Amino acid sequence: MGCGIGLNAGNKVRTGDKRTPEGTFRISRIQDSRHWTHDFKDGHGQRKGAYGPWFIRLRVPGFSGIGIHGTCFPNSIGTRCSDGCIRLLNKDVVRLLRYIKVGDKVTIEADK
Repeated sequence: MGCGIGLNAGNKVRTGDKRTPEGTFRISRIQDSRHWTHDFKDGHGQRKGAYGPWFIRLRVPGFSGIGIHGTCFPNSIGTRCSDGCIRLLNKDVVRLLRYIKVGDKVTIEADK
């Protein structure tokens, strides 16, 4: 199962730095994100399904909106592409839901 991570390397230090936080975090919510939209500032406006079918929200001290989610850009998997979240193929995030629950720990290690 591949993933996409923050556009910039290194541990997240401030909002907007496009880095994925490193450490151990707990799942705070699992949200249906099928109808969520996002404007990627690529000239195409708001895209429905931008976060795929599910958003697994992580409790990251000092930050909000960090999670593991699907994507409307499957070709981005395996690249540095996100604002800090972890992107999975939509089918992989659906499969992952069978094994997790709110309160579970998630460890994100530095990219090597």
